[in-house]
Amino acid sequence: MDNKFPGKDVTLSDLKEKFPLVAKKNKNHFSSFRIAGVDFGPKNLVTFAGPNMVESEKLIMDVAKNVKKIGANFLRGGAFKPLTFPYRSKKYYETRERGIEWLAKAKEKYNIPIITEIMEEKYIELVSEVTDIIQIGSRNMQNYPFLTACAKTNKPIMLKRHYGASLRDWLGAAEYILYEGNEKVILCERGVSVPHTHRSTSRFLLDLQVIPAAKELTHLPIVADPSHATFWRPWVRSMTLAIDDLPHTGSMSYGNLAVKKRIPAAAISTKDADLLSSMLKMDNSIKFFLKQNCKQLDDILSYNVIGEIKGSEFPDEYILVGGHLDSWDLGDGSHDDGAGCVQSMEVLRLFKILEIKPKRTLRVVLFMNEENGLRGAKKYASESRKNKENHIFALESDAGAFTPRGFYFEADLKNFNQILSWKDLFEPYLIHFFELGGSGADVTPLKNSINVLAGLKPDSQRYFDHHHSSNDIFSTINKRELEIGAATMASLVYLFDKYGLVKVPKPQN
Repeated sequence: MDNKFPGKDVTLSDLKEKFPLVAKKNKNHFSSFRIAGVDFGPKNLVTFAGPNMVESEKLIMDVAKNVKKIGANFLRGGAFKPLTFPYRSKKYYETRERGIEWLAKAKEKYNIPIITEIMEEKYIELVSEVTDIIQIGSRNMQNYPFLTACAKTNKPIMLKRHYGASLRDWLGAAEYILYEGNEKVILCERGVSVPHTHRSTSRFLLDLQVIPAAKELTHLPIVADPSHATFWRPWVRSMTLAIDDLPHTGSMSYGNLAVKKRIPAAAISTKDADLLSSMLKMDNSIKFFLKQNCKQLDDILSYNVIGEIKGSEFPDEYILVGGHLDSWDLGDGSHDDGAGCVQSMEVLRLFKILEIKPKRTLRVVLFMNEENGLRGAKKYASESRKNKENHIFALESDAGAFTPRGFYFEADLKNFNQILSWKDLFEPYLIHFFELGGSGADVTPLKNSINVLAGLKPDSQRYFDHHHSSNDIFSTINKRELEIGAATMASLVYLFDKYGLVKVPKPQN
């Protein structure tokens, strides 16, 4: 068979005789399966995040919390660290079983599935009890007895491509797993070794060509892992997709450090960063001039803005929707958080125009001074407690006016199970993210032992093109996406108004 596509080293006889289970039956043949509630298939993007090595319990707990918060689907972390050379610190050997225990704790606490690597057959049973996906590292890709043993657990497996392996070798290794009846196999490209790698500036070259080549041949899902190719943490750029002259700004925290000991901090744009980096490579003694005009202004009196629709049956039970009025002053704050304010007001407007009379009191709160320490939110919560107001549900929108994907929730399991029973109502509209772990900054001060808090989760791909920059302007708002987000919020509010909280029975004497 002629090589029709670049990079292919697979013949027609290979597809029929060497790996018939891995090969596609037709051009539209793609595997679809679910792992820990996450769908793998041609229409879904699944993300993995976490440390290369599980070094301590505190580290993995902190990372798990943030991985959950940013919306990644799986927490990854290596309890078993493969080493190229034996001369390393003992810390690289000591986690193993303890690392597995820490991963299990993180999984349970933050309700997030995990993936971790197995290196030796003797640890298969231990790891399989905890992990949701077994990762087989590149060095074990062609350890065929080991592949077979892992496959027999019937656990989903991610098979990393060895940095010197051909596409043919990679698919052949996957065939060993499918041959044992284990059909939940994910291929992972993590970079190859080529003549100009392994120097001071690179380790592996991410082989993007192999991904479409593999997709022509196999029905298995494919993951790209750029972490090895990126290598150095400082080389990981800001989350912005844009290369422009607009700095992505924020606040610097100095803790309790005395003012006279503080050093100035500034944000520069991606273009300026590239220019500065290039100039320093040519002359590392270069000096440059940076003029700053920012300053801290004195506090002034400001106000939250509140409106409500009185409940017809339970007026003393409050359902709150909100966003924050203030913004970073480079732009007009359309995404952060003008969109959240408009969507929150729109929720109440939708109830009015649809002539829905809520059972409970619906309140919209536009919080002031979120960017400077949640002062409006804290004051609202304080006054609410003074007035003995019963907030059963609070929903915030503060992630931009993009297509809604779902919600984060802070809730007990009984109430979260009720929420999950509503998920099917949203999924036809591709609003499918319903996860425990976080809500919104401004509603957090309202949290108590019985209520439910939530945060709208829009698509995040473009958020950091605008967040805290002069590009956060009205012209970047898509009216349709804004409206869909508001309708999504209104739908959830309607369900909470209709059904209320799940009452936990009090213990009888």
